[in-house]
Amino acid sequence: MPSTFLGLNTAGTGLNYFQSALNTTAHNVANQKTEGYSRQQVISKAADAIRVSNSYGMQGTGVSVSGIEQVREEYYDIKYRNAMSTFQEYETKNTYLLELETYSNEMNTSSGYTKLFSNISSAMSSLISDPSGSTTRTQFTQSLDNMTDYINELSSNYQETQQSANTQISLYVDEVNSLGKQIYTLSEQILNIEVRGGNASDLRDQRALAVDNLSEIVNVSVEESSMTYGTGKDAIDSGGSTFIVRINNQVLVDSAGSNRLQVVPREEKVNQNDIDGIYDVYWEGKDGTIGDDFNLNDSSCEGKLKGLYEIRDGNNANPISGTISAITNGATIHNATMTLSKSISINELTLSDSGTVTFNGKECYYDGWDAVCDAEGNITKVTFNNLTTRDSSGNIVVASLDDDISDGYSDLTKAASVGESVNFKGIPYYMERLNQFVRTFSDYMNDIATYTKTDISTGLVTDYAADANGDAGLDVFTTLDTTGADYVLKGTGTGPTLSNTQASYYRLTALNWSVNSAVLKDSNKVVTALSSDVMQGNKDANSVIKKMYDGLTDKKMFTLGTASQFIDTLTTSIAVDATKSKNFATNQEDISNVIDTQRKSVSSVDQNEEANNLVSLQKGYDLACKLIQVLNEVYDKLINGTGI
Repeated sequence: MPSTFLGLNTAGTGLNYFQSALNTTAHNVANQKTEGYSRQQVISKAADAIRVSNSYGMQGTGVSVSGIEQVREEYYDIKYRNAMSTFQEYETKNTYLLELETYSNEMNTSSGYTKLFSNISSAMSSLISDPSGSTTRTQFTQSLDNMTDYINELSSNYQETQQSANTQISLYVDEVNSLGKQIYTLSEQILNIEVRGGNASDLRDQRALAVDNLSEIVNVSVEESSMTYGTGKDAIDSGGSTFIVRINNQVLVDSAGSNRLQVVPREEKVNQNDIDGIYDVYWEGKDGTIGDDFNLNDSSCEGKLKGLYEIRDGNNANPISGTISAITNGATIHNATMTLSKSISINELTLSDSGTVTFNGKECYYDGWDAVCDAEGNITKVTFNNLTTRDSSGNIVVASLDDDISDGYSDLTKAASVGESVNFKGIPYYMERLNQFVRTFSDYMNDIATYTKTDISTGLVTDYAADANGDAGLDVFTTLDTTGADYVLKGTGTGPTLSNTQASYYRLTALNWSVNSAVLKDSNKVVTALSSDVMQGNKDANSVIKKMYDGLTDKKMFTLGTASQFIDTLTTSIAVDATKSKNFATNQEDISNVIDTQRKSVSSVDQNEEANNLVSLQKGYDLACKLIQVLNEVYDKLINGTGI
């Protein structure tokens, strides 16, 4: 049988519910501008009913508040984080490509490459008209010098962009570690509160916001599961849960703690024009040692780190690769030969003098290389010399590629590559294009300036390109060697073999390209005619310089056309890639915004909705108070008015 005062107790539960709901609404309103906050709501249910007398009827006893929870939809969280990772990757690429495009746009200004080519053409034209004039000769060399300076500056800008991307990778790795630690700390606090029956909604919001921020840097997946005491049928829900965060499909945070990433500068280069100290990213092992590789080149990897990596290391999926075709395992010297999957021109060669190469999954260091060329001078095989690697303790040791020499070199025919295949046109790709330009253009002009005519029957030189003094012409374009002297590039790089120590056109890069210092110092070194004309005192002879002039419009110099057209294609490629990245970023941003709007429609605080809640809760609270007032009068009448 219900108590006489059941009605008062029932009204009291209503009063408590509306008080809790009003307090929760006040909390929502106060946090409507708090980043990452999810609105909260009171969870209630009808209190347990009691039997009425001896009949089968049941009497309600009011409302029971079972808890306060945040309103959040995990489905939208997952979609938002995936979309945000993709957006930030394209946004990062777009930012850096716009920087490269800015350099290219400057190339089209009054002091850019279009104007510089025009100046070279004009200077050559003047020199053709007045081949013996000191002024026209000086103008010619100065126009060439201006072009080389400009290409030097452009490539230096590319390197600065690569350095910037490399630095950003380090900074974002630090941020990943910081967010991982923050997520773990919040998870521990949430667990401690919830296993004691407490409400940790606000801490959950902070943790979710940290995961959102993490998803901008690298792709994130989250797994949360309830913790139980006991197993099987005896399992009891503890009220808490485990929280696991994975980045790039590897565990960053779990119940044991927060793992850390670290950046390790490369000791050797992959590409010839790479900056020093490019960072590779690894998991941190015990006591700060280098752990497993964190593969930024994984197809599933996304976010700012992936965008920065592709800008810094992108080679348009065209690394130097092939198979192991020979191994030399000596007592102290270990060399290995790679047969290239496709031959490459020396003008496209990106190998560093010393660097890293991967044989059958093992990274090795080499201190020099020798190459075999075909009849056209294209490289078909490369032998990497004096290979070393790191042992399990991190010490440099001689690299023995074959685990068991007696098995007949089991590593042969297995994969070998210099660098990874990064399917994006990043700094290495554009640097290689610039190198190809300076090498091809230099080779073409130098061949003309150093031309010799030989009698086939006697083998004697009968005529040659000569300077104003009648001396044999020098290379127009070259660079300085380690002693400060000009490399003599004539006739190198086209034989059956090639080495990194030879003075071939491999020595020329967009960073060091220059006009021959002897030609710059003495305009009489400029070649305009053949020796036969010079010896006869023909000051108007101009056959050599005229051939150079015609070369400016030779569409066979490059597969892409003339020298000017090659640079045009390069700048257009950057502009197209920048536009593509911008479009992808814009589309992905729109998708992210739509998903975020859907997410906020569920979890964010809406002023109008909370205002309506206040009105309805106020009325409910007033009714509960009124009910208590009425029951108070009833009980007063019952006790004081009808008492005996």
